[in-house]
Amino acid sequence: MKSLKKLSLEFLFNDKLSDQAMTHLKLLESLIGLEELLIDLTSCENIGDEGVFHLMEGIKCLSSLKKLRLELTRLPISDIELVYIGEGITKLTNLREFTFDLEDCEDIGTEGLTSLSMALKVLSALRKLDLEFSWGPIISDEGIEILATCLKELKRIDNLKLSFNQVDNNRAKITDKGLKGLMGGLVEMKALRTLYLGLQAQVNITDKGLDYLENGLKLMPGLELLEINFDHCFVISKKRIAEFAEGMLVNTWVISHEQEREDVSSDDFLYE
Repeated sequence: MKSLKKLSLEFLFNDKLSDQAMTHLKLLESLIGLEELLIDLTSCENIGDEGVFHLMEGIKCLSSLKKLRLELTRLPISDIELVYIGEGITKLTNLREFTFDLEDCEDIGTEGLTSLSMALKVLSALRKLDLEFSWGPIISDEGIEILATCLKELKRIDNLKLSFNQVDNNRAKITDKGLKGLMGGLVEMKALRTLYLGLQAQVNITDKGLDYLENGLKLMPGLELLEINFDHCFVISKKRIAEFAEGMLVNTWVISHEQEREDVSSDDFLYE
């Protein structure tokens, strides 16, 4: 097995998998030649912080790893889990692609994102990064600003996906200030060619936030593909969205802005 290059372990919706069972995944450390790894624990409701700790004890030893995908959707885990993951991925200095899905993890917040961000900035070989903090995690402006500060250290990233979509307005904490901070980091990522921003139902973002976004994008002439989700950001006016979309001159930019559901028409998807 030491010659294995690619491994996928999928345990979706397995309510029998426990923290104790995860101790066996420490055996991953023996796969010293592994280059690609997928771990999918979606909705494994009996795996918590302890189980993730055991998982990372195995993963952090895989120094040859170039591609890592961790699917932890709807796990009952907390910010401490991101400390474990952050400590682990700092050892993966050859990592080129990292996908990390924390959808519906309601106990994850700004503290966890901060821990992860500080770890990410040492991965100088990283070219593709996908962070999914939608539907459950509560992320504030502070978390976004710290993430942006760390991202600008990653000079080789050309493909970036950041998802902070929400469905509950009470969990939407990103404001114009956070968007300004984010763009301050993104404009420093000179290799960036593909960008996705998921900001659905971040109801505290206003027309001013789009000003910050537009001003930042004007400083990113190398960007080739952009997709932004502003669905249910009710404070942003349709007029400002239209002006924003019309002013974009790059190859393929997709701007989605959906107002109240009963009032949605094809005109709400303004530019493709």
